[in-house]
Amino acid sequence: MNNIFRDLLDITVIVYLDDILIFSNSREEHVQHVTEVLSRLQKHNLFYNPSKCVFFVTEVTYIGLVVTPDWISMEQEKVKAIQEWPEPKNVKQVQSFLGFANFYRCFVHDFSCLARPLTSLTQKNQPWVWEAAQKEAFQQIKIAISKEPVLGHPHGSQP
Repeated sequence: MNNIFRDLLDITVIVYLDDILIFSNSREEHVQHVTEVLSRLQKHNLFYNPSKCVFFVTEVTYIGLVVTPDWISMEQEKVKAIQEWPEPKNVKQVQSFLGFANFYRCFVHDFSCLARPLTSLTQKNQPWVWEAAQKEAFQQIKIAISKEPVLGHPHGSQP
């Protein structure tokens, strides 16, 4: 799918697997962008489900993120899932938690540093040791994500 939209990627289109996000600066531009995307889909015999499409909106949930013209935040449902995540009891559960939390790492300052005690548990031949450092790391990541941080979009005219 990326090949079909190669020249539009990160300019007017973002593609994740089979999800396409089209963004524009104005309604007129958006009409052009949507027309171009639909035309390319048709040209390559790719189909879309109209009931799953939303056009001309200023807020959309896309791959677990809420995207608006001003900011990007985490989907509430995902924040709640992290808040309610039970303490891991084995390496597989730590890997599952880290995999989920890693998707939102851009919202958490120093995520790698915070996660280090948990990440070390996933190393080969590392014995399972759930002590204060691991418990603290787990809680700090949950707290950081639960603060519902937002990211602003870059503004081309500003440094």
